[in-house]
Amino acid sequence: MDREIRVEWTEAFDNYLHGTKALRNDRDMFCAAGILCDLHRKATGGKWEGPTNGKYSYLGKYHQIPKQVLEWANLSNYAAEDIVWLNDRLVKGHMTEGGDILILGIDDLKAAIREL
Repeated sequence: MDREIRVEWTEAFDNYLHGTKALRNDRDMFCAAGILCDLHRKATGGKWEGPTNGKYSYLGKYHQIPKQVLEWANLSNYAAEDIVWLNDRLVKGHMTEGGDILILGIDDLKAAIREL
């Protein structure tokens, strides 16, 4: 994977609301793959489409990283599928007593991306 994009991707996590099961949903929550897609959008002038059924698509995809993004990031399809799988299993939101939502699993997901 392109080193600069990998660093930018992991650093960008703090700037997004985290979600699962879609690149981006209609509550503006992004999964890890969606964050990478949004970085691609900003770098290339791409555009999100939707929402449709509560989800946005990027370059025609709702759940997977589009081929154009994989090529831009020099990321294998195999590694991309692992990140999507990890995101949907590691990232969990929990309500604190104060009413805040605490997102768990982000550090583990970022560590996996750093290993790419």
